[in-house]
Amino acid sequence: SMNYNYQPKHEVAGVIRYSCALLFGLFTFCYLFFLQGELLAEAQFVYSQGVTSYNIFVGAVVVVLVLQVVQWVVKLLSSLPARWHALSYLPSMLLLGVLTDVDKEAIDHFTFGAWTWGVPLVLVVYAIAVAAIRNLTASHAAPSVDVQAEIYPNYIILFALMLCVGAIPHTTDVYHYELKAERLLLDGDYEGAAEVGKRSLRTSARLTQLRMYALDRQGRLPECLFDYPQHYGSRGM
Repeated sequence: SMNYNYQPKHEVAGVIRYSCALLFGLFTFCYLFFLQGELLAEAQFVYSQGVTSYNIFVGAVVVVLVLQVVQWVVKLLSSLPARWHALSYLPSMLLLGVLTDVDKEAIDHFTFGAWTWGVPLVLVVYAIAVAAIRNLTASHAAPSVDVQAEIYPNYIILFALMLCVGAIPHTTDVYHYELKAERLLLDGDYEGAAEVGKRSLRTSARLTQLRMYALDRQGRLPECLFDYPQHYGSRGM
């Protein structure tokens, strides 16, 4: 009887490449657009001294494309077997982590911090690991391979890389709320600015001031101000 878990080797490799590219693209775009967009916009504004601006959507698309090109180059240079294909995304994920490891202190006082030695160290270990995998993995001459045995390890590796990238940033939720509220206020979206972080109990004096301004522009300040947490009393107003 025919076992449908086994498919021609080139077909399995194609499924792995395209599915990993799709997962990586979706994760990177959503991560940059929904979670890190305001932070990158603030960083670019400060570093360029207000000369340039950052479009969150366009920026996310461009970064995804650049990182995908980096992965393609790494794939060509590393020649990893299909079962370990997802490891070719590690340099791209590393660059994504460096790009998004930005907080208020790093923006005010530009520095790469521990990345100055961390990135070279990770790349050296990565190169050694790739060489070891290539030497230890025997080339399979069989015309077909087990689909699950080839695909699942790649998904596990890619998911682990996503978790590592997500664990790198250490900015607070409140700082993200402040940046998003500022962007919406600049765009004239006062209602949207007033809704930022509304359900969170975390706040800051600056976030309270931004909310007050947004509510005042809508004429809703007196009746809506105390819908938000007021941990700073009169100092936050």
